[in-house]
Amino acid sequence: MTSTFVNANVSAMSQAELVNEVLTLREKVHQLQDQDAVMQAVVKREKEYVATETRKRRQCENKLSMLQVDLEYAEKALVDEREKAVVLEGDLERARSEARG
Repeated sequence: MTSTFVNANVSAMSQAELVNEVLTLREKVHQLQDQDAVMQAVVKREKEYVATETRKRRQCENKLSMLQVDLEYAEKALVDEREKAVVLEGDLERARSEARG
C-alpha cells in the first residue's frame, strides 16, 4: 500500500518538483550530518572533560589518603612528645628540689 501511495505521488509530481524534492532532501541530509558532527564533537569534549575530572578526583583522593596517613603519624608523634615533656617536667622538678635542698 505504501509503495502504491509513493508511486502515485511520484507519478503526480513533475520532473522539476522531483528534482526540487531531491535537492531539499539532500540539503536536509547535509544539515543532519552537520548536526551529527557537532553533537559528536560535543560528546567527545564531554567525555574528555569527564575523564579529566575523574583523573583529578582520583588524584585528590590519593592525596587525601596520604595526608590522612601523615596526620595519623603526626598525632602519634605529638602524643609521644607530650609524654616526653611530662617526663622532662618531672625530671626538672626533681632537679629543682634537689638543688634547693
